[in-house]
Amino acid sequence: MNKFVSFGEILFDKVVINDKLMSSKLGGAPLNVASMVAKFDNCESFIYSILPTKNTNNEKEFEEIEKNLILENIKKDFLIYKDNLNIAYSLAKVDEKTGEREFEFNLDDASFLSFEEKDSDYIKSHLPSVFYLGTISFLSINNYSVIFSFLDYLKKNNVIIAFDPNYRENLFYRDDWKLLSKEILKFASILKIGKEELEVLFSNNDTILSLKTLNILYPNLRYIVVTDGKNKTILDIVNEEKGYLISPLKVKEDEIKDAIGCGDSFFGGFLGYLLSKKDLNSLNDLFFEDLDLINAVKIASICGALTIKNVGALPMPNIEKIKKEIENKNINLNEIDVDSISLKYDIKEERNEG
Repeated sequence: MNKFVSFGEILFDKVVINDKLMSSKLGGAPLNVASMVAKFDNCESFIYSILPTKNTNNEKEFEEIEKNLILENIKKDFLIYKDNLNIAYSLAKVDEKTGEREFEFNLDDASFLSFEEKDSDYIKSHLPSVFYLGTISFLSINNYSVIFSFLDYLKKNNVIIAFDPNYRENLFYRDDWKLLSKEILKFASILKIGKEELEVLFSNNDTILSLKTLNILYPNLRYIVVTDGKNKTILDIVNEEKGYLISPLKVKEDEIKDAIGCGDSFFGGFLGYLLSKKDLNSLNDLFFEDLDLINAVKIASICGALTIKNVGALPMPNIEKIKKEIENKNINLNEIDVDSISLKYDIKEERNEG
């Protein structure tokens, strides 16, 4: 049985459509990813975050959090509670026609930004199989040394680290986000990144060139997944000089509600599917057949497509809905039926030159 730990923020997404508050739903990328992973077999899913101590001012929010953790089958062994802090929230302004959204964040005394060295003690003694993180928890400079310290500990203990470098223009200066992401990449084995974020990271719009750069600079990476909205997803099997182009599941325009949590659902589906295939006791186990990796992307695309049909991220789609979508869309999981691409980088030679 795999232990999956998702690290970072728990917050509320206040969804606004046409300037009207439509809902306030629990979310945050780490919680969304953990929720999606929890739907798959062979995996215990945990959320690792800091929350304020329960009080009369946050009782309703706590009830919502605890209800969702139960419904989504997420374990809370790694939750930490502290006094005099707030539950963060985002204001998600949604374009009704496209489902695209803009975020504003209220992070005043946000609980998840208050990590201390002692808060990593428990995870060091209860190591996960896979550890997921994004970049939002680094909005507090005080978190840097703590997070990088236990990332180093996890890597040295062969824990698989999955990274999704969430970029928000209204939260990060571009250069700061680039430097931060490149530091985290030194620890990651699995990377999911949007094409636009990849362009920001390496200041160019040549995806293949950027993949080449990732391969050369970060030999620790095993798998890279590059998403591009309605366009094909690139699966890069690092160091094998090949990859695949996989079409996303199409969603009718009139079915789109909003895109909140869509990318999180995608990555959670990708990770959850792989975790369901075998036990990952260390980095040495992180090798999959090409068909399994392609199927993981297909399943991930289904998860994202189902999520975009809802307002807010949670609840994440369950296995029954995923299976129904596979059947309805006649999705082939039995053979490699996607385009392969050459990703020959002359990696060893260029690494030596570097």
